[in-house]
Amino acid sequence: MRVRVRMIRKKNEIHALNGTVIDSLESNSVKDAPSINVVNKALATRTLVKNGDFKLNFGGKSEYTQKGESIYKWNLAGEPFDSTLTVNDDGTITIQNNSTANSYFSQNINISGKHIANVKVLNIGGTCELYFGGNSENLNLDVGENRFLLDSNANEVGIRLRQNSSITLEYIDLFEGNIELPHIEETYQEAFERCKNENGSIYVVDVDVNNLKYSGLYVISGNNQLNTPSKDIWFIRVEASTNDRVIQWATIGRGGQTYNRNLLNGTWSDWLLI
Repeated sequence: MRVRVRMIRKKNEIHALNGTVIDSLESNSVKDAPSINVVNKALATRTLVKNGDFKLNFGGKSEYTQKGESIYKWNLAGEPFDSTLTVNDDGTITIQNNSTANSYFSQNINISGKHIANVKVLNIGGTCELYFGGNSENLNLDVGENRFLLDSNANEVGIRLRQNSSITLEYIDLFEGNIELPHIEETYQEAFERCKNENGSIYVVDVDVNNLKYSGLYVISGNNQLNTPSKDIWFIRVEASTNDRVIQWATIGRGGQTYNRNLLNGTWSDWLLI
């Protein structure tokens, strides 16, 4: 007896979904789907560098010519020191070292073991290198993406500019491990949130308080601070509905006095003691 075996094929069915692609992982809908960019950000390993896209510039300057902190979290150094950091209109930065000695643009960070650094260079003049906590290797940079596998201890990472050198940077990343990961640009809000300390505050030295227009809690110190009620240590709470409607409360660090002012249509009011 012969047995016939018939293959049964089911036709493919396509069902249309009336969902929406959203820029969030949070949704109560079974139809909405997060965008690929949101998924990539959620899966990505975060760079260990803070403000690696150079978005936070609480000093509000377009040029920095002094040693110490320039854009947030990044320090300029060298001896003798003769360097200028320029914040470009497109969000990149350019550092020019006019000194006869090396100049440094770096961030304090404690790491050990294997890490991959990723530096995007748009323009370079002279000799510039990845600076990795005093590492004596000549890790020369060139135009484009520069990736380096590092395996040692360090307490800072950044750029070393040899005498009479310059460099334009788009970003600096540092990832733990030895797997090459893509750069994912942070928004201003993401950079701000990652720079908060464990108390939820942003510490800023010698800042122009007129530039604090993003909601959050700031701790202000330094001898060259501008537009605080007086030179002191201040806890400043900022509430902003838009960039032109901002309220600030300033409480003196040693307790007691609290002042208030607001920004409306581009003009700051005077500080008033509450």
